[in-house]
Amino acid sequence: FTSTSKQDTLVEFPLRGLDLRDLQNPEARTQAPAQYDLYSVVNHTGKSGNGHYSGCCRGREGWYSFNDTAVMKVEERDVVTKHAYILFYERRDTQKKQLGEFFPLRLEGDIREVPADERFVTDVPGTLLATGQQARADP
Repeated sequence: FTSTSKQDTLVEFPLRGLDLRDLQNPEARTQAPAQYDLYSVVNHTGKSGNGHYSGCCRGREGWYSFNDTAVMKVEERDVVTKHAYILFYERRDTQKKQLGEFFPLRLEGDIREVPADERFVTDVPGTLLATGQQARADP
């Protein structure tokens, strides 16, 4: 028997301060705190056999929704939904580095002011920016 139905229940999850200390080995508790902050969510809508994936990621200036070619800024309250499928957390004590520190970006061509509803941040070389310019690493 195969079913294409899936659970459609909201599961609450924290954006900040997921505390896993109680699940740590007691000997490791003093070495590294187990506090985690959410940085990305993969969402799935539709049935289990088919559907559509989208995501939300935390950027320098808040949360962004990525849905096919549409990228837009979203409110933090809109990140936790019943469509959340995979959660990505980072441990608080890890060194915070932006991808741009490893791959500095340089834009070529004309740069225009991007309307607020079209803005998004990317530090990934080769990613098309909202300006229509290609991001790439400096040589």
